[in-house]
Amino acid sequence: MFRSFEVSALIFSPIAGSFLEKLGRKNAALIGFFILVVSTIVLALTAFIENDNAFLYISIIVRFI
Repeated sequence: MFRSFEVSALIFSPIAGSFLEKLGRKNAALIGFFILVVSTIVLALTAFIENDNAFLYISIIVRFI
């Protein structure tokens, strides 16, 4: 599960770089902060998932985001 962050960083770093030039630094930072807040809230809500497989898959997907 810890490797999902590295894989997503490898995939999305070039994409984020091109968006950074188009959006500007301030807007890109605000969008990134919003994504971080939403993914943190979703990860916190996974504590209420009782199915182990669903918990695992949702945790990996949210970590990837």
